[in-house]
Amino acid sequence: MKSFSLPGSPVSATWGQHSTALPRRASPLLLCRHSKFLLDEAGSGLSEDIWLLQPEGDRHMADPCRRAVCRLLELKPEWTNGKTVLEVDTGAGLVGLCATRLAKSVTITTLNDLAMRLVNLNLTMLSGSATSSSKLRWSGTTKRQTFSTLGIRGPVPVYMYTLPVTQRGAKEFCRQWQWDSGTAMRGLKAHLLKPSFDVIVAAAVGASSSGGCGSPENYAESLLQLADELLSHDPSACFLIAAPQHRPEYLQAVARRAHTLSFLVHHEEEFQEPFSEAVAVQIVRLCRTPPPWFRNGRHSNTAGESFQCGS
Repeated sequence: MKSFSLPGSPVSATWGQHSTALPRRASPLLLCRHSKFLLDEAGSGLSEDIWLLQPEGDRHMADPCRRAVCRLLELKPEWTNGKTVLEVDTGAGLVGLCATRLAKSVTITTLNDLAMRLVNLNLTMLSGSATSSSKLRWSGTTKRQTFSTLGIRGPVPVYMYTLPVTQRGAKEFCRQWQWDSGTAMRGLKAHLLKPSFDVIVAAAVGASSSGGCGSPENYAESLLQLADELLSHDPSACFLIAAPQHRPEYLQAVARRAHTLSFLVHHEEEFQEPFSEAVAVQIVRLCRTPPPWFRNGRHSNTAGESFQCGS
């Protein structure tokens, strides 16, 4: 696969143990190779390598969390198969790009415009690769640049937005989405047009170098409010949240507050990342409380299900 080098930036194969630094002054960005999200019996990776430019601060805690989510999505293909996916605080874009293999569409978001520039740069690099099946295009009434990559069923659109993790941020995101889709000026009621997603992912809570989490209780409330605003009401819709196991306070706060917005914890997963042994990752899957008509014999609660991730 084509590799990229930047002046003053170390090039790191983050999935292995080797790192080569260029002899110039180091940049706070690393060009990292991500691969092997799902391993076969011989230990071979089933996913293609992805090279991404990312903050150096994400390498030790946020990267294991995001890779663990990518593994879980590979092991649970029914969660994203044909679904619309929203990733919150995407970092370099890793989880969103992995979700494109099965998803119908993917929306990746950052907390601010500066982080969005990094995502745009990564997608531009990917689309410019000689071996890439991805491309950038312009769409929407405001000519917003979007990315298209090839999934198992054909092209998958990838949309890019800034989305602060607050209820107000979610509402602003909805307004911008409506404007870009051309529905904002048609005189229709906003609640009929706002976007909703089958899967929402927050893959590095308490671990991202972008910061902005604040106290666990406040951040948990903001995450749940955002999910309440943007998650589909379909019974199969879910919200995935991942955090380092040594930072359990964020997921504990989410679990305490989930019922206040009619969410239930349906699945808990613990990953020991084989290539980052120092970081164990806890992943929680939330779903909306099912309506009464869905509870009688048609609802399966998977709370407590666990399995050992392949190493």
